[in-house]
Amino acid sequence: DTKFTELDNKIDNVENNLNNKIDTKFTELDNKIDNVENNLNNKIENVRTELKSDIASVSNEVALVRKDMEINKMELNSQLIKITSKLESSSKLHYWMFGTVITLFVGIFLTLIFK
Repeated sequence: DTKFTELDNKIDNVENNLNNKIDTKFTELDNKIDNVENNLNNKIENVRTELKSDIASVSNEVALVRKDMEINKMELNSQLIKITSKLESSSKLHYWMFGTVITLFVGIFLTLIFK
């Protein structure tokens, strides 16, 4: 009967040791999983921060490009206004010269007819 008790005690002892080792391994595994999760969360947060910074930088560059485009548009508009005013003034001169030439031809023609 004592041998069975000793055997039971040894079995209980082995079972307890095995349970302790299993619990220890589960605890270690949980700690490793938590560590990996924390590292992953940190990396994700770093990427988020970098992306926010990059987006802000791109937004600033887009704003600068828009301002440059507005300036170029205004410059082109002023150049177009200058060119159209020059064309208008030169076309008025051409119309005046054409009218003068026609008047001279009509005058000469009438002079030749009624002479």
